[in-house]
Amino acid sequence: MESTRRLWKERFPHEPYLLDLTQFQYDQQWKPPKQGELSNFKYNLHEAAARQSAFYYQVSRSHMKDEKYLRGAEQRYKGFLHLYSLTQNKLFLVPTYDIDLLWHAHQLNVKCYTDDMRRILDRLLPHDDSVADRTPGSRLEKSSILTHKLWLERYGKPYIREGAMYRGEPPAPVPIPLQGETVTSLLPDIGGSFRYTTKESREVMQITLTIVRARDLPMVARKSSVGSFTDGKQMSQFSS
Repeated sequence: MESTRRLWKERFPHEPYLLDLTQFQYDQQWKPPKQGELSNFKYNLHEAAARQSAFYYQVSRSHMKDEKYLRGAEQRYKGFLHLYSLTQNKLFLVPTYDIDLLWHAHQLNVKCYTDDMRRILDRLLPHDDSVADRTPGSRLEKSSILTHKLWLERYGKPYIREGAMYRGEPPAPVPIPLQGETVTSLLPDIGGSFRYTTKESREVMQITLTIVRARDLPMVARKSSVGSFTDGKQMSQFSS
């Protein structure tokens, strides 16, 4: 709290850090809450902020700002909503992170999102990000497998997209130093368990691997072959 207050004062010296409700005018039916009075707001903002922090880690990669990549994400998001309409909104479908990013962006315009959902799905599609258990047999895992299956059946393409899949838990946060402290003093020693990820820009290429198994082949023909292609042309091939 103190470090936040200090940073706020440095950045906004003429704006008070604590909001003064007395400077606003309200209608006659609304009264400012009294000191210590509980709010009627039921949504847990603390837990929601923690979930959004984890979501931000999943989408905070350079290709998520690439216009070409986002155009593809937009088309996939439309396909995701169409898949929902085909299931008559009775199933829990799991978005990949490129689709989820577009889903979040769509909700920023509340009226647009509401009108679009009612037009496409005849109802408002809630964004439930509280389902985070990825253990085998969990609701999230079963729904994810089902989404992959339905996508492949409907569109004839794998649901997986390079750079849009779950990449593990977020790394440990870098602590914000208080006055008189340095970041270096707060980090663990060399060889400790501090985790970090690099942020270098990179090119993204999607590779789909198809494995074909044939039975009763002669011994001389029993080998596996993997080839890589780009723009429809084979670049390399490996055999074993």
